[in-house]
Amino acid sequence: MELADAEAFLAANHRAALVTLSADGTPHSSNISYHFAGGVARVSVTAGRIKSRNLARDPRALLHVFSDNWGQWLAAEGTAELSAVSGAPGDEVGRELLDLYERIVGEAHPDRADFFAAMVRDRRLLISIPITRVYGQLPS
Repeated sequence: MELADAEAFLAANHRAALVTLSADGTPHSSNISYHFAGGVARVSVTAGRIKSRNLARDPRALLHVFSDNWGQWLAAEGTAELSAVSGAPGDEVGRELLDLYERIVGEAHPDRADFFAAMVRDRRLLISIPITRVYGQLPS
């Protein structure tokens, strides 16, 4: 399957399992929300969590994307890039995380100052995964 064949499915869905590799090589799976555009899936994560630590050590990532139709799914692979941790309210990372939030939710956040403060407090960062390989079961 070509990425062009999967782009509409990736863009229309926001729920996935993010699969990373633990230090001993075993897979680790976490349910996440993501946004896909321009060939890149973006995910908000907390620094220090297993998925963040795994990707910092080994950036290979797989998104197993779900749809409302259980028979339709997609696996999307790529090499993850981790941003810096949001360190000050309204910094560049915080603004990118706000953009991601609004694209996933589909509306503006009601309190941007509170959002930016939470990103710093929670030590949030952005994972970007340029998708290089896809396979799965898409609608005909």
